[in-house]
Amino acid sequence: MARFDYNNLNPQTIGELSPREMRAAYSELRSIARKRADRLEAAGYEARRFNPVDKVFSGDLDFELAELAAYLRSGGSKLSVARHEREQATLAAHGYSIENVDQFGKFMDDMRYRFRNRKLPDSGTFADIYKQAERRKMSVRTLQREFGKYLNDAAEAEKLRDALEDAPMRTKGRDRLTAASLRSILK
Repeated sequence: MARFDYNNLNPQTIGELSPREMRAAYSELRSIARKRADRLEAAGYEARRFNPVDKVFSGDLDFELAELAAYLRSGGSKLSVARHEREQATLAAHGYSIENVDQFGKFMDDMRYRFRNRKLPDSGTFADIYKQAERRKMSVRTLQREFGKYLNDAAEAEKLRDALEDAPMRTKGRDRLTAASLRSILK
């Protein structure tokens, strides 16, 4: 177990450490950072590396320790954050600004499962529909339930996408898109 918690290391607490404790803290936290960097690089991401304690000038050790602790607190040192950022960037490169990538992934998996024995619409159609539903604050559960009722093939999925794009944002005085308002849009 770590003796030095990087979440509690700030310039004030670092200033209270003796030079020996500072070196020990730096070595311990650098070991954590090195392991995270190894995982990031093994997964194909770039990672930041820190110098060993014997290569750090003793006058700069407090600054380097503060920088190392801040790096470990940041999301940039974590593989899950790097994956999430890559997924967001991929979606953004295709023109989508999906807020909840994990929920979108589950939605796409569900759609692939439902359409496995039918002509499958392209992923872009599903992403457009999801984006519209997200923008209109429609629950994913409602959207998926309505998909099952109305979509039998790719043409119907494209019809739904176009209907959602053309439909007014407010339905019956509400901003939220419900199952009932979706049915009226599809008629």
